[in-house]
Amino acid sequence: LTMSLPKELTASTGMDAVIRSLESYFGKKANPLTDTVCLQGMRSIYRWIGRAVADGARDVEAREKMLIG
Repeated sequence: LTMSLPKELTASTGMDAVIRSLESYFGKKANPLTDTVCLQGMRSIYRWIGRAVADGARDVEAREKMLIG
């Protein structure tokens, strides 16, 4: 469903996902398990957002990794 997203929307939704991970990481109910999930999500987005924005219409791997993040 995300393959046809324009570059601008791909970038902004990717950054929104990073912000949501940060909120959870610094939240009052954060714990080692949630911290691990949040950090891994941010790492995945950081690594793959460039490719997803650059060629998201054809780069299935980048889209998949962004969705996991």
